[in-house]
Amino acid sequence: MPVQWHASIPSAELASEDCDVFWMRRCLQLAQRGLGGASPNPLVGCVIVNKAGKLIGEGFHAKAGEAHAEVDALRQVCEAQELGYLGADDLKGATVYVNLEPCCHTGKTGPCTDALKEAGIGTVVCGTLDPNPLVSGQGRDALQRAQISVRVGVLEEECAELNCVFFHAMTTRKPYVTLKLAATLDGRLGPRQSAWMTSDMARQEVHQLRSYSDAILTTANTVFSDNPRLTVREGLVGKNPNVRQPLRVVLDRHNRLEAMPHCHVLDTAEAPTLRVVGSGVMVSHIDDAFLVVADTGTGLDLTQLMTGLCERGVTSVWVEAGGTLAGSLLDAQLVNRLKLYTPPLILGDTSTPPMISGRLCGNLSQAIGWNVLNRYTLENTSVLDATPIYPA
Repeated sequence: MPVQWHASIPSAELASEDCDVFWMRRCLQLAQRGLGGASPNPLVGCVIVNKAGKLIGEGFHAKAGEAHAEVDALRQVCEAQELGYLGADDLKGATVYVNLEPCCHTGKTGPCTDALKEAGIGTVVCGTLDPNPLVSGQGRDALQRAQISVRVGVLEEECAELNCVFFHAMTTRKPYVTLKLAATLDGRLGPRQSAWMTSDMARQEVHQLRSYSDAILTTANTVFSDNPRLTVREGLVGKNPNVRQPLRVVLDRHNRLEAMPHCHVLDTAEAPTLRVVGSGVMVSHIDDAFLVVADTGTGLDLTQLMTGLCERGVTSVWVEAGGTLAGSLLDAQLVNRLKLYTPPLILGDTSTPPMISGRLCGNLSQAIGWNVLNRYTLENTSVLDATPIYPA
């Protein structure tokens, strides 16, 4: 049974949290089940409680193009009614909890506001408004016009943080960029063709985080040096039907991959690949496998790249490359998050490339600060999770 029908909230929990907070936390738990599948849509969970305060249904948005969380929860209630677990009037006047404002437009699915109105819902409690210009308060207004009471702002900060990727893409029209780095204690990347520096658990986490991203960004230099696959492995694909292979994006300014037709990233049977070339570069044929961006004279225009990726539906980018691209992305203030994996090693070799290169910083006032979100250890590898504080 998906939910315990007519289960009351334990009184001990009610003593510390009010009902709205209690059920909104459940929405956030449910929403996270959509990681890796819901994008480019937001992560949304929904709980339905009848007028007696009993849980009667819950749902989440699992995959883009499939039922939204509100419809998923309503469907669960209808199935329970058909089986006799719920009465015919349990939905009438019920309260719906959802971490994001219900949509009011038709995309791949119909408006959730219409489904809620047709079900006879009495109250909708949502964590935050939807920044999508197609919604942005209009869902709330549509419900209120139908005489449905709406409360907004329960756990608003947590609800916004859960969908930081979606919110960033909607407000900036650029994807949320996570820079992944693996470096020794003295800030050096591993020598080419060397054994893994980081632990098995750290590499498993990297594959998990790859699976949550729409795209993995690297460079032609990295392809030539390492010939990586840049796919989601470690047993993730197949276990979860919603896990998909991210788009592999290769910065290939001069179209050098033409000379390396057998590299792994050009095997699109495993995962799709987008090659990014500079304007003016001769390419035998331009199709959807290519993106042309301006050449600044020192490299590709990374801001134009991000805008172009967003236009293709990419809301999150996971970066795995060398120190030059890392430095360029930081200089352009395009990095939104850092995941730094550090094994207990010191190379002490200046011939080994640093994890960040090409960034000129004259004094501390020009340095990039970091807001540390978390520090933890995976076997022998220390992990830093942080967001940048760019200089003015």
